[in-house]
Amino acid sequence: MKSLLLLSILLFSASFLYSQENEGKCVSGNCIDGVGTFKYSNPEGKIYKGSFKNGYCDGQGTLITGDGAKYVGTFKNNKIHGKGVYTFANGDVYTGEFRNGMIAGVGSAIYHDGYKSAGSWKDNAIWTGYGLLNDSSNIYKGEVKEGKYEGKGTYTYANGKSFTGTFHDGLPVSGSGYVKISDDQDYEGSVMGGKLSGSGTLTYSDGSFYKGLFSNGFFNGEGSYTDVTDGIYSGTFVDGELTGKGTYKGNNGTSYEGNFKEYKFDGYGERVYTDGVYKGDWVAGKRDGEGKFYDKEMNLEYSGKWKNDERAESQTATTTVDPKWKLATEIFGGQIYSGSQQQTIEGYDGSGMTIKSKYFINYNYTITGSVTATISIDNQNYSNSQSLTGYYNPDTFGVHLEFGDFTSTDTLPNGLYWIPGGSADGEVYTVEGHPGYYIIKGKTSSGWTFEESDY
Repeated sequence: MKSLLLLSILLFSASFLYSQENEGKCVSGNCIDGVGTFKYSNPEGKIYKGSFKNGYCDGQGTLITGDGAKYVGTFKNNKIHGKGVYTFANGDVYTGEFRNGMIAGVGSAIYHDGYKSAGSWKDNAIWTGYGLLNDSSNIYKGEVKEGKYEGKGTYTYANGKSFTGTFHDGLPVSGSGYVKISDDQDYEGSVMGGKLSGSGTLTYSDGSFYKGLFSNGFFNGEGSYTDVTDGIYSGTFVDGELTGKGTYKGNNGTSYEGNFKEYKFDGYGERVYTDGVYKGDWVAGKRDGEGKFYDKEMNLEYSGKWKNDERAESQTATTTVDPKWKLATEIFGGQIYSGSQQQTIEGYDGSGMTIKSKYFINYNYTITGSVTATISIDNQNYSNSQSLTGYYNPDTFGVHLEFGDFTSTDTLPNGLYWIPGGSADGEVYTVEGHPGYYIIKGKTSSGWTFEESDY
């Protein structure tokens, strides 16, 4: 965050308030040496009532401007100088000392919104104390020392976002909120020791962003970096680099799960391509070491050594099908399941809920699909459909499902409504006496049991 030029919203021009030579006419009293009333011709409507010396406003007096502002206090050589009260046209009021037509010295201001500033002033702005400072459309409210933010305060940007905490030498030291780091970087989160630290989101001008943990100004800990031109990197970050276990989801439909070193695949990992899957060793982002490549149907195409992203041996593996994958595609290869969920609505004559689901399995055993639920209320059926995602464990036959947004809904009667979201956990069983058919049963996050089958 750059140091900001501190300007007060109380800015006013001495030349606007007073002409060095009085232009107008004396309408009463002695406007040369004494007490009188002088009406200015430019700007129209400005009137001074008070003491004069050698034809200048000098001593105690009252100045009323044409726009509704008013000053009551002392003058010297046609300028506000000394102590007085200046009421601005917008309702802001400053009480205190002036020097040569500028707010300077000890004083306090009460703004039209009720906010107060108090302390010593310089060049129309709070200099040391507690008050309000602005830079263009950005506003700071808090403690000030020698014209800089120093101590507790809140800095509000023109976009309405703000940072609240402790400042030193004009910069945020600790607290939380929004910080405009540069023209290319915006941050929302916590700050400690003058650096990004804790949980936060750093957004770049091209739309890329990191969301997660920070330490010492860097990505440090669990987080996710979204590169709009590449994809999403998630996992453990060390000093700004993805290092350790993590995942990558590319914009082109490819993905990776395994070990990283400085954003590159390094160690053991599994990469899903558009034409197959690689499972094995990586070095600096390239396949290197022992590895296996499977085609789209998860048939083993090659097993052996790799070097510099290429197959290092001439042999081709015996074509085999991973039995776990084969079973997964039998269960979730676009099959439609029908069943019921033991959910009823108290106080209404109706049956339990029926469900119909369709599942698809991905290379990494993640699941996508949709589900339609139907419930009967007073002998009338009502349905909703929503998307679902999840994953299947081929070793335990366990299933976890997450329900997404509704894609369609029927309006329920009597003020009832559908609740989106939720999750479910279950297991896959075979249908006794019917090989090739399966049952999925479990319990939702709301506690309702369910069972469905493709038989």
